[in-house]
Amino acid sequence: MGAIFNTPQRAINFDNPQQALKQIYSELRAMQDQLEFTLQNLDSTNITEISTAQTKIIDGSGENVLQDGQIQLTSGNLSFRAGYDSSANIFRFEVTDNTGTKVLYLNSSGELVISKNVTLSIDGGTWAGV
Repeated sequence: MGAIFNTPQRAINFDNPQQALKQIYSELRAMQDQLEFTLQNLDSTNITEISTAQTKIIDGSGENVLQDGQIQLTSGNLSFRAGYDSSANIFRFEVTDNTGTKVLYLNSSGELVISKNVTLSIDGGTWAGV
């Protein structure tokens, strides 16, 4: 698709107010048309990269968020959160249960903590933390 922003702006002659107003109106209409075209055609085929440091991407419910190098998936109290938290200078990894309690997470030493109320199935075997 070719660029549509190829109309150079002409110098406005303010000695002729009627002509100047017509020209200003014409320039505004051209900018409006270009903006409308741009906004109507923004999609994944022409946007290949979005900075999550500047953009918060959320789903319709607001429960699933991608922002600042972190992802958070939520359903009620159940949640998964992972990513680098640049403000705290740490990597976060957390899974919470239906009460909002962390059941699987990285502690401040970077160790994976599995709470005692978790059941994991690994390679067909089961480990129950009781």
